[in-house]
Amino acid sequence: MIDVLRLTGGYHNEPIIRDLSFSVQSNEFLGILGPNGSGKSTLLRLLLGELPVISGEVKINGKNINHFDTKELARKMAVLPQHVHFSLPYTVIETIELGRYAHKKGWLPHLSKEDRDVIKRIIDLTRIHTLLHRSLDELSGGERQRVFLAQALVQEPEILILDEPTNHLDIGYQKELLDLLKLWSVDKRLTIIGVFHDINLASMYCDRIVMLKEGRMVTMGSPYETISETNIRSVYETDVHQTHHPSIPKPLMTLYGDHPEHSVTIKKEAIKKTNDYIEYVSPVPLRTISSDIIGGGISWRKNFYNVWVDEGYDCKDPKSDVQSFLNSLGRNIDESTCMMTAVPLERCVVTEFKDQDVSIVITVTAGTFHALDISKAEKYPSLGVGTINTWIFVNGHATDEALIQGVMTATEAKSKAMIDEGILDVTHGTLATGTPTDSIAIGCTQNGVFLEYGGPVSHLGSLIAKGVYETIRKAIQSTE
Repeated sequence: MIDVLRLTGGYHNEPIIRDLSFSVQSNEFLGILGPNGSGKSTLLRLLLGELPVISGEVKINGKNINHFDTKELARKMAVLPQHVHFSLPYTVIETIELGRYAHKKGWLPHLSKEDRDVIKRIIDLTRIHTLLHRSLDELSGGERQRVFLAQALVQEPEILILDEPTNHLDIGYQKELLDLLKLWSVDKRLTIIGVFHDINLASMYCDRIVMLKEGRMVTMGSPYETISETNIRSVYETDVHQTHHPSIPKPLMTLYGDHPEHSVTIKKEAIKKTNDYIEYVSPVPLRTISSDIIGGGISWRKNFYNVWVDEGYDCKDPKSDVQSFLNSLGRNIDESTCMMTAVPLERCVVTEFKDQDVSIVITVTAGTFHALDISKAEKYPSLGVGTINTWIFVNGHATDEALIQGVMTATEAKSKAMIDEGILDVTHGTLATGTPTDSIAIGCTQNGVFLEYGGPVSHLGSLIAKGVYETIRKAIQSTE
C-alpha cells in the first residue's frame, strides 16, 4: 500500500527525517511515536507531499506521490489534522460536503446521489445528526474533531493520516474517536497512519509502531516489540515501568515519579477486632495481592476487612453484600479489600515475625468444618462457608513477582499446617489441604528492604512459610 524508501526531507533543504524506510499494508493501523522534535509531524507532511523530499521517495501502490494530481491524491489520502483553522462561518453539513470535492467533476458541480449517500452513511457512522446545521465555531473541541473526521471519511480515501488526533480531547472522546477509526480500518480496509503523544493509546489501537528519535527510526514492530522499558527509556529519556492491559494483549507504560516516600511500619497492635469484622486501615496504600471478593488481583489498597457471616450464609451474591458492608462504613471500594468468614472472630489469631530487617504481621481466621482434599475437588457436593482467611502484612518493598510467589508459599504452608493438625476431608476422610472458600491478601508497605523474591527459600518466603504455618496451626487449635 505505502512504501517509504530511504526518505530524507524537512524544511528549506535541512533534513529533519533521515534515511527512513518502512512499508504499511492495506487496512493496517500504524502509529508513530517519539518525543517532541523527533520528526513525527514532519514525516506526515512528507507522506502528504506537503514538504520537499531531499532524497528517497514515498510510493502509494507502487506510484510516487509526486506523480498524482491533486484530486487523484485526495482520493487516495485524507488527513485529520491536530488543529483546523477556519475563517468562514461554515455549518457542519457544509464542512462535510467539502470532503466530496475530490470526487466532483467540473467547476461548480452539484452533489450527486452517490455523494449524498456517502455523506449520509458517514453522518450515521460518526453520530453527528444533531450538529448538522450548527456553525463550526459553536462546537466543542470533541464535536469539531468528529466533524473533521466525517469530512475526511467522505473522501472515501484508501489512507487516512492522523496528526495527534486525540490532542485536547477528553478521555471519552478519545476512546470514541479511536474505536471508530479502528472499526473503520477493519470493516472498510482503511489504512491509517497516526502520530501519537500518548504511548498507551498507540499501544492499544495500533497494529504496529514506528518509534523515532532525532529524525531516525529507532525501532518498528508490534506494540510488544517496540513499547518496551528499554526503548522508552532510551527514546524519551525518562524512567518507566511496563504493565499490561487487563483485557487485551497490549503493553502499557507507567511513569515513575519522584515522590517522597511515606514510611509506615505495620505492627500487630494495628489490627482491630470487633464482633462483626476484623479491620486494618493503613495510613498509606499498600501494594496488595488478593483473592478477595472485593479487591482481588494486584493493586493498591488501604482498607482490609474480614467480615463475619453466619455458617448458614447464602453465598448467592457475596460481592453485593460486601459492597453494602463497605458502604455502611463509608469506605471507598476501590481502596478496599474484603473477605468473609464464618469463624467467630474472637478466635482470630494475630502474630508477628521478624528476621533481620524484614518483619511481617499475619492475621488468620481458620474454619475447617468444610475441609476438603484438593485432589478430590471434582467429587464434592456444594459446600457452605468454611474458610481459612489469611492476611500477611510485609514491612518491606516487594516486587510483584515476590507477591505472587508469596501467595504460593503461604498456600503450601497452609496445607502443611492442616496436614500436621490432622484435619480430614469431611466427605472422603482423607487429609485435607484447604476449604472451598479460602482467601488470602498480602499487603506490602513498599518502604524499607527490597524483596525481589517470595519463594520458600527466599528471605521473605521463608518468613511467610514459618509465620503462616505456625499461625494457622494456632488458629485451628483455637477452634477445637
